[in-house]
Amino acid sequence: MDKLQLQGHWNQIKGKLKEKFGKLTDDDLIKLSGKKDELIGKLQVLYGSSKEKIEHQIREIEVDFYAEELRIHWDYLKAKLKQKWNSLTEDDIQRIKGNADKLIAQLQERYNFAKAKAEAEFHAFIDSFDTSKEKEGAGKGKEQKR
Repeated sequence: MDKLQLQGHWNQIKGKLKEKFGKLTDDDLIKLSGKKDELIGKLQVLYGSSKEKIEHQIREIEVDFYAEELRIHWDYLKAKLKQKWNSLTEDDIQRIKGNADKLIAQLQERYNFAKAKAEAEFHAFIDSFDTSKEKEGAGKGKEQKR
């Protein structure tokens, strides 16, 4: 994948990248603008780390971002979960309580998804909403057209 999975959320994760990789400058982040391969190359030069290690660190940022989005926007997204995955019960929703790991585990159990498939489904679900507008709308989120 040439672009970060979070391309649509680039402005939101730039700060997280800068926190994790303090040698990245604002100019670097502007030039990279979500281009994953170029970001990895730049970080390899700056830190002398392996491609695999940097990919792992970037993946951690992605996972943390999605988990935070679910937690922050839980009141809005929980109703959308039932629409998307109607095999989730009310008890499932209560157990999940905004916890991404619990949601992924429920998707694995209810839909017999492998973990990677459940994670991909979860990420696509979060990506289908413009949660930045939901923040501004005091709980009245809007789906983002893609």
